[in-house]
Amino acid sequence: MPPSRTLLIVGSPGRDAVRAVVAHAREASFTADVAETAEEARVWLEQQRADAVLVGPDATLAEAMCMQLRMQAEWSDVPVLRLVRQFDDLMFPDTFAWGGDDVVRLDALHQLVPRLRGLPAHVRRVAGGATGKVVVAGIEPRRRVVTGRVLRNAGWDVRFAADMDEALAGATDPTVSLVVCEDDTPTDGVIAVADAAIAAGSKATFVVMVDPKHLAEARADAARHPQVTVVDAYAPPENVLFVANELLRTQAGEARASARLLYGTTVAFRVAGRGEDMVGFSYNLSAGGLYVRTLACLSRGDEAWVELTPPRSDRRVRLVAKVAWHRPFGPNDVATVPPGFGVQFVDGAGGDLDRYRTGYDTLYADVLGRAA
Repeated sequence: MPPSRTLLIVGSPGRDAVRAVVAHAREASFTADVAETAEEARVWLEQQRADAVLVGPDATLAEAMCMQLRMQAEWSDVPVLRLVRQFDDLMFPDTFAWGGDDVVRLDALHQLVPRLRGLPAHVRRVAGGATGKVVVAGIEPRRRVVTGRVLRNAGWDVRFAADMDEALAGATDPTVSLVVCEDDTPTDGVIAVADAAIAAGSKATFVVMVDPKHLAEARADAARHPQVTVVDAYAPPENVLFVANELLRTQAGEARASARLLYGTTVAFRVAGRGEDMVGFSYNLSAGGLYVRTLACLSRGDEAWVELTPPRSDRRVRLVAKVAWHRPFGPNDVATVPPGFGVQFVDGAGGDLDRYRTGYDTLYADVLGRAA
């Protein structure tokens, strides 16, 4: 029997829920301890090591706990799971934006077991710079910390810039290959940093995070520069990683059978024939497949049943798929996605595969401005 790892439960999900969590943690070879508040958790963490943290359903506490962990370098790699009373398409993005890693329903606490079992016994830190050097400029402190963590976990050497001058200095550094900035960094227009840096000869790729209400204007402004892409500032921070990877891949001349597009919605999944669905959140999709973000990864080669609402659709579809690959939790300098698994679709129920493809084609046309 391997040495037991520790799960720290933060908050008050209820006495019965705590007892159930303790039992399920034991099943996954974890011991469990409880801290009622974020302050109690801070004191506990200063004295002991948590291999995972489970935060109760109070959203304010969940956000505070996530940020407390992500602000400290020694705790930044601790996986955080959030308990919720029900799923919706905002629950996951909110959790990811705070720096959390997965969501579990209070009425399905047994689903903690595969998530805890899938966590590595030891988190391997990657060498900064294995992927390249990135400047994260002027983003609101919470987003700066969480975005920096995402990029660092993918092997980027992360440098922060607090103002326009620092951002420009970083963007014009010939060793910097990626710049992530926000619309409140520049003084003249949402892509002023990119404009000035490119005029000075910068070859970096730029990802500009913009308030959703200004997205259309900012994208039109950024269209002058093929190395600049504008993204929703309030979307999960992993979207920045996706966009950066796609831009760098395109510049390298790589091609795919069909474009992968960012798309977030709840996804129910199970190994084919099993009796119960688990729930994750889609990260990206293509005409023939889907990547599901979750700590409860299915295994390569598994036949899976997957249910989701396709883009621009008001009904869910049930699809048969084969798991092509998965990525477990933890830093990985060759990772282009958060923890989860990718599937290729094989079939669908009653025309559902055609419905999915119609939704994909519509999203493709909306995003890329042409028919798929």
